[in-house]
Amino acid sequence: MAKPTYRQRAAAGAKLLDKKYGRGWARKIKLRRLDQQVGGYYTADDGCGCVAAQLDAARGGGYGSYGSEMDRLFTSFRHNELHLVGEHDREVARHGFNLYSTEQTLVYSPLTEAWKNEVRSRR
Repeated sequence: MAKPTYRQRAAAGAKLLDKKYGRGWARKIKLRRLDQQVGGYYTADDGCGCVAAQLDAARGGGYGSYGSEMDRLFTSFRHNELHLVGEHDREVARHGFNLYSTEQTLVYSPLTEAWKNEVRSRR
């Protein structure tokens, strides 16, 4: 089975966010600062950050964390973390929050663009 495209991954992630948080999550994302390669987001300096980090920061903290948001979204994978860590990583990648471990880091740009399109479509 072929890996889903970046567009398909971002669409799957956005659908998950819609289900968990309702469509209002998209208004919390600063598109000009969206960068799926950056897993932290400082609200004080309006730095760059991925969708997950920006959502975590929107909860009221000054700093948003990719890891904290992934814990919220994928809690079903946390009950036996040592056994499921590989499956957890694949599930996160299938939903466009990260890349598959076999992909190069230089391909974050098309993933970021796919997420920007998903966010725009929900505003």
